[in-house]
Amino acid sequence: MTDYNFWADLLATFRSSPDWIKALWILSGPGFLLGVLALVLRHRTAVVRITARPCLPANGRLARRDTTDRQAASHGSTTMLPSRLPAASSAPDLGHAGSRTGNP
Repeated sequence: MTDYNFWADLLATFRSSPDWIKALWILSGPGFLLGVLALVLRHRTAVVRITARPCLPANGRLARRDTTDRQAASHGSTTMLPSRLPAASSAPDLGHAGSRTGNP
């Protein structure tokens, strides 16, 4: 039992296997490496996309935080201050209660 060689046995098994299994063995290594490479690159591009640019509102300018925003939030005010209004949308205003342009 001392003259058993694992690699010689593996090579003999490989050589005696059918051709389609040999092709599968040869292509599985590079296929696995390409899959891992694709996952790593997809992760890197997602991280770069998230950290590369700040999130801008629809008007393209960064919003400035006022002390009035913090005061309204700390006092539990439910009215929206002008600096905290959502960006204008292209959807038509249906005049719901509480909207700025519709009927109260």
